[in-house]
Amino acid sequence: MMSPAQLETLWFVMTFVFGASLGSFLNVVLYRFPNGMSLSVPGSHCPACNHPVRWFDNIPAVSYLVLRGRCRHCSTSFSSRYWFIEVVCGCLSLLMWSKIAPEFTPEYILYQTLMWLSWQLFIFSLLAVSLIDLKYLIIPDEFTFFMSLVGLLSLGLYSPEKCVELLLGGFLGMLILLLIALIGLAVYRREAMGMGDVKLMFPIGLFIGWKALPALLFLAATQAVIAVGLVKLMELLGIKKSGFVRTTTEVDSHFGETEKYAHLTIEEKLAIPFGPFLGLAAAELLLIGSSPFWTLIERLR
Repeated sequence: MMSPAQLETLWFVMTFVFGASLGSFLNVVLYRFPNGMSLSVPGSHCPACNHPVRWFDNIPAVSYLVLRGRCRHCSTSFSSRYWFIEVVCGCLSLLMWSKIAPEFTPEYILYQTLMWLSWQLFIFSLLAVSLIDLKYLIIPDEFTFFMSLVGLLSLGLYSPEKCVELLLGGFLGMLILLLIALIGLAVYRREAMGMGDVKLMFPIGLFIGWKALPALLFLAATQAVIAVGLVKLMELLGIKKSGFVRTTTEVDSHFGETEKYAHLTIEEKLAIPFGPFLGLAAAELLLIGSSPFWTLIERLR
């Protein structure tokens, strides 16, 4: 029979492993989904020699180190990004658990676990959306729908009053960003914010609630400005140009809309994907804020 301390240690190890495993799957999603590939067929394999990756070479955060980042059969190097995402997801999983369950209480373990799972599905989906948006300038509707479904299902973990706050957060957040997009369209006579960002605000609002929307938008906008400034500074210092910051001309070319805006004589401007900063701000508000689980328990008592 394990002591409470041993049980808590085991649970924390399992929490990290579970998060890292989701990170491993996230790597598959990031590689296959944008390229229109199946997420399940074929199974994990080396892209160079096509040899299937066996289970003992596919242990999250461990196998990469054991194999020194290379294929066991052809020695082709794998990007360290795969290992990094697995470790980050494992650490995020631990952080989420520590926020949801600051005290290990077996009698509340089911509720804590359900909330922890909903947070993981939401935040890891935000991570996937952010990385896809940074590279491809698109937020797939499939991810937004999935996060919205998770958010709606997780409402069952909260009190009725909290459910109203979260639902208002989803609808108001979407409305606010839609208004910003329409104002941008009127001012610049071109799309200034994609509808993907607008739709993304619904699941984000479902998790943070309407009261946190001002903080979300402030954090997202501020961090976007800081990121652009740092990237431009790196370019001025002669460091390799980043694909993160683009011009409106480059964005038009990316989407094949160069002729659509050719008649406009507006000065060329910088363009950045805003979705990643919305996701980052949402994750920060969830992980830095107070524990919603214990707030709920106190209200129910």
